[in-house]
Amino acid sequence: EVSSPMVSVALHPGGQVSQTPAVQQDGYHPVFNHSVVLEISDSALHILTFEVFDKGRAMASSALNLDAVREGYRWLALQNPQGHSIPRCGLLVKVQFLDTGDISSGLQSSSPTLR
Repeated sequence: EVSSPMVSVALHPGGQVSQTPAVQQDGYHPVFNHSVVLEISDSALHILTFEVFDKGRAMASSALNLDAVREGYRWLALQNPQGHSIPRCGLLVKVQFLDTGDISSGLQSSSPTLR
């Protein structure tokens, strides 16, 4: 059976979460094309998490310290639920940091875009 994956993106602390729609019957080369805008708080540490699910079951994940993330296209290697690296498995992510004046709410944000 071919999976129908979806991705959950979250920023901690704060519990901001965004989920892509499931890509039906395309577990081999899914294209999520999902934009996320996250508010960055004054916390000293921010963790950005990406979790891939199929029908509610965790398939893969990755977590990053936001301080280590640079703008542009980035390959995000994924790990299985046991924490082991999955060969040739990842997400191509476009990251853009927006200044306070660049978004309508006036809050400082990060905008990772899943492609």
